[in-house]
Amino acid sequence: MAPMTLQDDLAALAEERDFSGVTVVSRGDERLVELARGSADRANRRPNTLATQFGIARATKGDVTPAGEKFCEILRNISNGANAAKSKPPRS
Repeated sequence: MAPMTLQDDLAALAEERDFSGVTVVSRGDERLVELARGSADRANRRPNTLATQFGIARATKGDVTPAGEKFCEILRNISNGANAAKSKPPRS
C-alpha cells in the first residue's frame, strides 16, 4: 500500500467532516495541495472550484477556526514524520 500523501490526508479529513469549500496549501510559489469540494451555490447546483470566490463573512463562520487549527496540526504532523491519518478532527 502506498503511503498517505498530504492530498490523501486532506481529502480524507474533508470527507470525514463533510467539508464544502476550497483549500490550497502552498510553500512559496509551489502549490502542494488543491482541493475544491461541495457546492458554491446549492440552489443552482454550482460546485466549488479552485476559482470560487467567497464573501468575507465566510471567514468569520464558527467552524473555520477549529478546522483551520486541525489542518495546521495535520501539516505539522506530516512535516514531523507522524502519521496524520491517525488524527481525528474535533467535532463541532
